[in-house]
Amino acid sequence: MTDTPQQTHNPPDAWEQEIFAGHRWGHPRHGEKAVIEHARLKAYWSVVPADARPPAALLEQIVALEICNWNLESSIPALCRAIGANERVKHPIGHLASCTEERWRKIWAYVLALREWLPHEIPSGNAALLDLCDPDGAIADHIQGMLGEHTVLKELYVERFCLSLEYRLRGQDGLAAEHCVGQQAAITALEAEIARQDPDSSLLQAMSLQAGLFPCHHKLFRRYAIILSSIGVGKWRGAMAAQGDGPRERAATLEQWLQPIEAWLEGSTAEHREEYLYLMVARALGSPNPTKRFLAALLVSLLRSQIRTESARLSL
Repeated sequence: MTDTPQQTHNPPDAWEQEIFAGHRWGHPRHGEKAVIEHARLKAYWSVVPADARPPAALLEQIVALEICNWNLESSIPALCRAIGANERVKHPIGHLASCTEERWRKIWAYVLALREWLPHEIPSGNAALLDLCDPDGAIADHIQGMLGEHTVLKELYVERFCLSLEYRLRGQDGLAAEHCVGQQAAITALEAEIARQDPDSSLLQAMSLQAGLFPCHHKLFRRYAIILSSIGVGKWRGAMAAQGDGPRERAATLEQWLQPIEAWLEGSTAEHREEYLYLMVARALGSPNPTKRFLAALLVSLLRSQIRTESARLSL
C-alpha cells in the first residue's frame, strides 16, 4: 500500500495533508480514496525537477480554495493563469483572505443596521457608519422588513446574532482568550434568557460560533436571511425554499471548470476546440510541463473531493 503522509519518513507537505483532510478525500464517505489520490499526485510530483518546484505561495492558494468559497468561479481561472506562469495569483485566493472590501462593508452593514434596529434612547454612532456601508439604505430596509415589529424576544435574538457577526469581524478564532471574556459572558447570559422564553434551540444553533457563518461562504447572506426572517416570524425557517445555488448546482458549476482542466491534462483539448471554457483554460495553462501538470492535477483533485452532493452538504 502507498504510504500515507502519516507513514512517510519525511514530514508531509501541506498539500499532502490537505488530501487527507476530513473536508477533502479524508472524509469517511470516500473510503480509501485519499490513499489513491495521494499516490496519484505523488507520481506527478516525483517527476517535477528540483529546480522547477512551484512557489510555496501558489501551492498555498490552491490548497486554500474550496467549493464553498464565494469567489470560486473567478478564482479557478485565476489559478489556471498562475499555474501557466508558475507564480502566485496577485490577489488573495480562498478562505477569509478572499473577502473584498465591498464584501466586508456589506457584512458590517448588517451589524450596524441590526444595532440601529435595537432600541436606544439617544443617537448612536452606528447611523453614521451605516451610511458609509449601506448608502442607499437597502440592507437596513431589508432587515426591517424581515424583523417586523419589536418584541423582547426578537431583541434578545438580534443582540445574540450581532455578537456572532462581530465575532467574525473581529478576526477571532475562539473565545478562550482573555479579551473574549466579556463576549463569552454576554453570549452565555443572552442564550440563557432566550432559552427561558423560547425552548426551541434551532435559532441559537444557527447563529452559534460553530454554525459556519464564515464571511467567505458563498451562501452567507442567504443564511443571514434565514436567521433574520426566522426571528421575524418567531419560528425557525431552515426548511424555507432554497434560492441560489445549492449543492447540486454548485457541483455542476465546478464541473464546468474541472473538465477543461482534465482535458488539458489528458491532451484532449483539441476535441473541444469549439467550446469556450476549454480553449480559455488551455490558453491560461499553456504548454504542459511536469510542474504545471502536478499543479493542475492537485487543483482538480482537491476541488473534486468536495463535489459530491453528500460531501458538499457538509460544507454548504
